[in-house]
Amino acid sequence: MKNILLILILAVSIGVINISCQNPAQSEYDPSFLKGYIKDAGTSAGIDSVIVSLPDFNLSGVTTSTGYFEFLNIQMPRGQMGTNLITSKNGYNQAVNNIVLNSDDTTKISVVMGLK
Repeated sequence: MKNILLILILAVSIGVINISCQNPAQSEYDPSFLKGYIKDAGTSAGIDSVIVSLPDFNLSGVTTSTGYFEFLNIQMPRGQMGTNLITSKNGYNQAVNNIVLNSDDTTKISVVMGLK
């Protein structure tokens, strides 16, 4: 009886040790990248100092003097995800664009903003 109990304890111990030594599960999240330009509707020129945000990811940034922006290493669930890209600047109408991000990929976009 003691031998059976000892064998069961040993088997359970090996199973627990074996489980704890396995590689951790791969992350269910992958990075995504978003790059683009914000342009004036009338001139097609890049607009500087536009606030660009991805509220679903709690991310925001500001465009460069050429209207360029980028979000690097956005952690998102694997696959595709629809989200809103919001752009705003004084003197322009705020733009809300629904975009699709793909995990482990770069999405490029151009947004046009019109004057108020």
